[in-house]
Amino acid sequence: MPQENVTTLPLTNRQAELLLREFAKDSRRLVNTIQYGAEEVWFEMVSYNQALLCLKEGRVIGRPEVDEHGNHVCVAHRVCGGLDVFVTFAIEPANEKRIFILNVENTQ
Repeated sequence: MPQENVTTLPLTNRQAELLLREFAKDSRRLVNTIQYGAEEVWFEMVSYNQALLCLKEGRVIGRPEVDEHGNHVCVAHRVCGGLDVFVTFAIEPANEKRIFILNVENTQ
């Protein structure tokens, strides 16, 4: 009989990158949760294409963490147009297979 005490293994950076690459191929799986005010001009610093390239080709940095919804929250990094672009995203549990874009930042 199988044991009832099942431990979920943590998501590694490599596993997160593989899931990210798979899910980012289909734009219907990407959900942008960022709400910007009228005074914010983030798009002048990081374009949507740069953020998308960061998700498709970037490296997952740091350790993926599980949030209160059970999603795996990670940060992807890529150099785009001479800027370091960081995209914080959440991988939804396996049943929906979606990526939530939580934050986009760059360094100059």
